[in-house]
Amino acid sequence: MLRYFPLLLLACALALISLRAPAPANAVAVPDYVTTGGWFTEPPSVINDPNNKVNFGAVLQCDAPFDQPNQLIVHYGDQAEFKLETLTSATCTLNNPNDANSGGRYRGTGTGTCNGGPATALTIGFDDAGQGNPNDSARFTITSTVPGCTFAVFGTTLEGGQITLHAH
Repeated sequence: MLRYFPLLLLACALALISLRAPAPANAVAVPDYVTTGGWFTEPPSVINDPNNKVNFGAVLQCDAPFDQPNQLIVHYGDQAEFKLETLTSATCTLNNPNDANSGGRYRGTGTGTCNGGPATALTIGFDDAGQGNPNDSARFTITSTVPGCTFAVFGTTLEGGQITLHAH
């Protein structure tokens, strides 16, 4: 009887696998993370710098702070460089939950450093207009006591680069 025990275990395992329901045909995509890099130009009233360009690059998880990596660097003008240290919260939504390539929204908060000093408040917003669409936009609010490091820009369309919200 004991010599048939492994076969019995295998038969039970196969029976359990066959009882699982198949994946639904209308499965909903779930946002996972965002990758981005790009730039846009701001008016002189926002950045007091002759080079009014904001450059940024990031890999950010939708379920922060639990998943890693979470990296963001923002250069605004020639005056400041922000580096993310901690992503404290994040949410992602898809434009169309039935289409993983439809784009969507990323919103996050965190802390970091600006020009080497503390930046205590960070708000991030990325809007992905969908794969291949040119209307991606970014917004940042960075607060710091370091001179030149407080910065806010809202919903600015990228002039170069891309925002991609990845879903599975």
